[in-house]
Amino acid sequence: MSQRQSQNHTELRREIRRARRGLSRSEQMVHALQLAKHIFTSRIPLHAHTIAGYISADGEIDLSETLCRLHRIGKRIALPVIDPLSRRLDFYEHHPDIPLVAGLYGIPVPPPCARHIPLMSLDVVLTPLVAFDREG
Repeated sequence: MSQRQSQNHTELRREIRRARRGLSRSEQMVHALQLAKHIFTSRIPLHAHTIAGYISADGEIDLSETLCRLHRIGKRIALPVIDPLSRRLDFYEHHPDIPLVAGLYGIPVPPPCARHIPLMSLDVVLTPLVAFDREG
């Protein structure tokens, strides 16, 4: 990627993140409900045992209700945790009834007593994106 393409890409990401943060709470809730509907009408809950998600920040789509519902139907939920020293990303089990603690950058993460989930155990990873086009 050329420097100019990289600058255009960076500016486009900034614009889209600004627009995402500008959505009203009701617009955000509509998007979260649409995503939940898509997930639960797909085969994801049927075939996956361990599903990784995230705690939303910076206007990202809120998965909290979807993750709670997946947990209620017996799915193991994993959340990402960045180790403050190594900056390594790992996943730890999340139980919606156990409070999260502040992790790196203030992002809520499972408490230190949470069980580590090996990457190879993740069947599905739900991850936030800033934007994508038809080519991905």
